[in-house]
Amino acid sequence: MVSEFSRCPTLTLRYSNTVISHKIGVVGGSLIIILIGILNYYTMMLQIKCKLKYAGVVETYSDLANKAFGYKGKLAVDFCLYTSQIGCCIAYLLFVGKQVDQVVCQLSSAYCGNKKDYILLSALVLIPVCCMRTFRFIGYLSGFANLSIVVACKIIYQFLSFKVSVIVYDSVGNA
Repeated sequence: MVSEFSRCPTLTLRYSNTVISHKIGVVGGSLIIILIGILNYYTMMLQIKCKLKYAGVVETYSDLANKAFGYKGKLAVDFCLYTSQIGCCIAYLLFVGKQVDQVVCQLSSAYCGNKKDYILLSALVLIPVCCMRTFRFIGYLSGFANLSIVVACKIIYQFLSFKVSVIVYDSVGNA
């Protein structure tokens, strides 16, 4: 559960980084991230204990809530899970829409400022994907995704190393 509520804000860390740095500092931000990690570990251990204790009876969060709190607890947990999942999906679509708009604006100013259209297009592509029961027949796309991540990391590394070399050269050349 903790990971559900700490996953979505990760998308906005880029914008909150200045707030975190100015308000609580790097040490405070690091401690918060470590605290979230500890809470994730603790809740995962609780889930494993419940799974071992109620093997066969409890398969989902709803089953666990039903066993512990009855039908009303099951409804409360289902409501919280659905709300959390919908919130994460909305945050993801907003994130994707903004990023696609920025990339398109850099490539062509003619299609700039159509963030709502990119969000709608992303939703039209992702809604059928969300309704699939299995992802076996689109599993080959994960290889492409992994390759894209490796290429992006290499580009970022080269860009940062170029920036650092320019900064070091300027500081040495000016000194």
